[in-house]
Amino acid sequence: MNKKNKIELLFAVIFVAANIVFFACSSEKQEKQVVASWNDVSITLSDFERVYFDSWQFKGMGDTPILRRNIARELIEKEIIVREAVKNNTIDESLYAQKLKHDYESILRRRYLEVTLKDTITPPTEKELKELLLKNNQSLKVRQLYSKSSTEIEKLNKRLKNGERFEDLEKYSYYDSSLVYTETNIGWVKWDQFDRNVEQAIFHLKENEISEPVNSLLGWHIFKVDSVRTTIQFNRDTDASTLVDLKHKTINRKLQVAGAKHIRELVWTKELTINARLFKSIWAYISPLLPETKEDKILKGYNELESSLPPAELGNQVIAKVDGESFTVNEFFYAIPDLPRNLLGPNLRWAIEGAIRNKIITETALDNGLASDPVVKEKYRRAKISYKYYAAVYAADSVLGRKVDLKKYYEKYKNNYVDFVESEIEQVVVKDRTQAVEIAKKIYNGDSFDKYENKNDKSVKSRLLVSSVDNPLGKKAADLSEGDIYAPIKTDLGYHIIRVLSQKKSYLKYEDIKNTLANQAQANYYELLHDGLLTSEYDARQIAYNDDVISSAFTDASKTIF
Repeated sequence: MNKKNKIELLFAVIFVAANIVFFACSSEKQEKQVVASWNDVSITLSDFERVYFDSWQFKGMGDTPILRRNIARELIEKEIIVREAVKNNTIDESLYAQKLKHDYESILRRRYLEVTLKDTITPPTEKELKELLLKNNQSLKVRQLYSKSSTEIEKLNKRLKNGERFEDLEKYSYYDSSLVYTETNIGWVKWDQFDRNVEQAIFHLKENEISEPVNSLLGWHIFKVDSVRTTIQFNRDTDASTLVDLKHKTINRKLQVAGAKHIRELVWTKELTINARLFKSIWAYISPLLPETKEDKILKGYNELESSLPPAELGNQVIAKVDGESFTVNEFFYAIPDLPRNLLGPNLRWAIEGAIRNKIITETALDNGLASDPVVKEKYRRAKISYKYYAAVYAADSVLGRKVDLKKYYEKYKNNYVDFVESEIEQVVVKDRTQAVEIAKKIYNGDSFDKYENKNDKSVKSRLLVSSVDNPLGKKAADLSEGDIYAPIKTDLGYHIIRVLSQKKSYLKYEDIKNTLANQAQANYYELLHDGLLTSEYDARQIAYNDDVISSAFTDASKTIF
């Protein structure tokens, strides 16, 4: 491989590390612990954790025992639906065969890197976790000067050093066409939203400080922090789950760095030649299938790219050679769905090198026998179930034609149509906001309300019934669950600390909201379709949950390999 290609491939290599989503744990032995079961359908801890990880972290949902049970239930229901669809032969495997193959190869690549690198990764220390917890509670309001060129960014940096204002130089900053940095005013950001170089530069800045030039995967940046906002959450369970979350994220970051280095070394020994003369013809075929605006973050054309290979006179041509082995245009088209969007442009060199890199890692994984690895098998099994589930839903959708039983919909989602809530609460009222928060903490940690009762103020009741209609205490209580504590709520009397003792809900009548139900039922059509595909003997109340196993997810007690 010549020097120029090696340097360019070095940058392309890093993108695979940015897309690694796994953690290395202390042991590869995973007992088949079951989190939930119904009849002969059971969900293992490792299977549950991998699916739950997506809901908890990537979708921004909070980690709660209720959410954990709901995800376990959904996994059981999907498997029931798939079994029924397979029995009735209603699944068209051609709908997902290509996508499943892509997933399998991605699983192989991730597992290869995990097995190869797991012994080089150390978990964060207690000190590191405390620092990360502080960062996790911070949001920074950030501006940037951006350029694709190190020369241009140095010119802007020199002007800053000579006394020019950051804001005055923004008009000379190039806009980044990627989906990450879209303008000079980035806005409020969290610590885990950027690649490692950018993150380290930004989160070492104080308010109104300006960074030195920083290189990222997208170009060159100078950052300024306009404001720092710190939020402390008053919740012991959240703190515990957040620390677990941060531990996994830190291990993942370390794996990203180690993964980039290893992949670079793996492909560095290959002799690579690329036929750049074909770039124009390939790009002319690809570009109409890609989104026209950066707001459209999903490549809508991927399905068309997979199903519409270029004409044979183009597709069969050799776009590159790796150690003398040909890599055709058709092979490149097959690889496109696994490539980062910002690699695709008129100059296809990085995209082609990324595709070749993925092929090398996939083949290396197979050569190392990872097709028989138990983790690969379990992940592949889950991928197949997921695709078969969506194929079953698609088949039912084409038959049913979006018909919805509104009465059943109303009964199932009745809690979405509450007219008002009456809550019995106990309360303490004080004049100072800070005092109210301190009392709430003490009650949360075990003190009784009676200890702080307003005995000297007969105008304040210690227990009362409040309604969500035109009552600030009632409105807040309606948002809580029985047993919840909340403070402070400000009224003319002062600052209230409340605990909800019981609740009674009154619902809007079906006849009065029939038209609204029809619109909302259509919006939730696929959720209703899911319910309709479950077998008649299924009853969610019969699911056996192993709460001890569920609560061990994402703790040191779990040995799951992601």
